[in-house]
Amino acid sequence: MDLEPQYKPGHPPHDVIAGLRVGGVAGGIAGLLLMWIVGVTSFWFVAGGAVVGAAYGFLSQRRRSRL
Repeated sequence: MDLEPQYKPGHPPHDVIAGLRVGGVAGGIAGLLLMWIVGVTSFWFVAGGAVVGAAYGFLSQRRRSRL
């Protein structure tokens, strides 16, 4: 008996979580680079970039999975 769920061809439902994680890491790195370029040592550049990146990754993968 196969215990793995059968997903429709295309994007499995956990792709949105992967988009959230990848977007968060990419946004954090972008915030770190922005902090380095501006020359201000503030944690909020990194945290804000991570939140914006995670939201973008989540929403873009969710939109792609619904198409």
